Amino acid sequence: MTLDDEYLIFSVIYDTEKILMKSMDKEILEIAEIYGLIVKPSHKKHKKLDVYTDNGRFLASIGDNRFHDFWYYRKIDKELANQRREAYYKRHHKDIDHLGGSLSYLLLWDGSFQF
Repeated sequence: MTLDDEYLIFSVIYDTEKILMKSMDKEILEIAEIYGLIVKPSHKKHKKLDVYTDNGRFLASIGDNRFHDFWYYRKIDKELANQRREAYYKRHHKDIDHLGGSLSYLLLWDGSFQF
């Protein structure tokens, strides 16, 4: 592989990441900032986000990109979003004790919500 090839690959990855970051919900970025987290689009198959500490240490890959999250539903209808969040919590409440589960609930399902 030549240096030009490496540059081209880097450019494609960088541009793709920029596009994905622009499309990421601002609410997710705001919540992450409050908790001192960095979120980036995941490069793992079927994952939405990779979450890092503010010093760059990888924490977890969260969300399944084949399914919608709270922020998607909220754009459609707030009541629907609340119903879907409640259903998500009922299905995954046991996962909240784990790092990936708690990060998913916090970032993708507006975990500040109290039932």
